[in-house]
Amino acid sequence: MNQTLLLVDDEAQVRRALRRSLAADGYRILEADCGARALKLLAANRVDVILTDQRMPEMSGAELLRRARRDYPETLRIMVSGQCDVDSLAQAVNDADLHRFVHKPWDDLRLRGIIQKILKAPRRGPVKQAPKAEPALQPTRPSPLSLVTDFNQALQEGHIIQSYLPVITAGHGEMTAVEAALRWQHPDLGTAQHEDLMVLGDTCNADKVLNTRYLCDGLEQLRQWHACKLDHLQMVVRLSERMLANPFTPQLIRQLLCDHGVSPTSLILACSAINIRQAPDDICGTLQKLRQTGVTLCIDDFRLDQANMMLLESLPIGLLRFNHGNCPYSNTSGIADPSACQALVDYAHARGIKVIAGGIEKTNCHYQLLISGCDYLQGSLYGETGQLCDQSQVLLTPEAIQDRYH
Repeated sequence: MNQTLLLVDDEAQVRRALRRSLAADGYRILEADCGARALKLLAANRVDVILTDQRMPEMSGAELLRRARRDYPETLRIMVSGQCDVDSLAQAVNDADLHRFVHKPWDDLRLRGIIQKILKAPRRGPVKQAPKAEPALQPTRPSPLSLVTDFNQALQEGHIIQSYLPVITAGHGEMTAVEAALRWQHPDLGTAQHEDLMVLGDTCNADKVLNTRYLCDGLEQLRQWHACKLDHLQMVVRLSERMLANPFTPQLIRQLLCDHGVSPTSLILACSAINIRQAPDDICGTLQKLRQTGVTLCIDDFRLDQANMMLLESLPIGLLRFNHGNCPYSNTSGIADPSACQALVDYAHARGIKVIAGGIEKTNCHYQLLISGCDYLQGSLYGETGQLCDQSQVLLTPEAIQDRYH
């Protein structure tokens, strides 16, 4: 019998996106638009994993997971949210015994991997009551204060590490850029990925230190690669929401480029389309000034809708990146609708904007995106995060890709 997932979010489009992301793995998928309906589905079905948003009307995700833990302790609990502060996260950890927290917008491959990993792990099972005379010791979970303390300590001691993900040209497969990403292994919460750390940095008011170190480490690594005659390589770094809204960010970028001796043309600054839309006036002004420094600007998480199309018309964007897994599917095999990809690529190329397709993990996806005219490709097919491709290995043909990665 297929394992069952319960997706809980008050936004229908988010539930549809989650379903598309997870359908290829053969799960039985249930949906609920609120906590009350989710509890009814839990009562009527054996659910293996529940994935819920945090901020929903009437009942929060943390409260839903707390009740799920109490009444259905064998159901694994994941929070998928883009607006979760430290207090909310700590509440979910403490009260709901949260298994994972995933930040929106999620990476399809990572989310699928998280679910597969926790499903393979031994189930915790029902919690047994200990005798009153000898109460059982409860595992220590981070409070809001301790989570902030742990994060700041990790930042000071260098436990937040930087890794790199290759970006290859679609035409001949040469690695043309690398994307810098942060990771932190928390002793209780597990691995925090780049998006989670940026949110935590903003929440803890440590965003300036975190982002400056992130940029400095990436630029220094790029300088070293250039010194090794890999001077064609570019570096992709992602700017947090606060960095985008900070009017002094262009000045900081200009100074760091000068300090590390890196040309502005070697730096690609990526920013989420969602973040831009949340504060368009402040962020658009920052982006205009950033472009004047000579760097390339990239919009992340791009989808071909009216809001994003308006962004392209008003901003000096040189690249856009979309997650291949978030395109509408024509079936459940993980292959996106070719017409949807083609429409997005054509729209960008008509405006002189190049396209990066991310989230590619299968060779047939690679073939499809070559046909659609994408300029650059990224995903586990070309190397996992932290495993930088050997620049001497150039992918000349589709056959070479298949020989190397399969």
